Amino acid sequence: LGAFTGMFEYDYMKLNPLDTDVWDIALLGHYQFTDLFGLGLLYSHEDLETPMGDGDSDKFTLSLNFNITENFVVGVDYTVVDAKIAELEADLDQLTINSLYSF
Repeated sequence: LGAFTGMFEYDYMKLNPLDTDVWDIALLGHYQFTDLFGLGLLYSHEDLETPMGDGDSDKFTLSLNFNITENFVVGVDYTVVDAKIAELEADLDQLTINSLYSF
């Protein structure tokens, strides 16, 4: 099968009345190895400047996708996030299971 999907996204916004500037990028790569199995990698970065302090975050996601039928997909995602704003830092590890039915 061997189907590849790639994506790049850039966004900038100014949030008023908070006087906050936000920009972010995202990169996605997904490869469908067989009719049953696909693997995806996602990276995103967000940067913000606020009167309360500046911050940024980096997010990495590994996604395993299983095509149960032509219309039904089950995904298992593992995500790691590293974020900080002003002097505060946070790390997050997340495991999600999702499904998609199309008709």
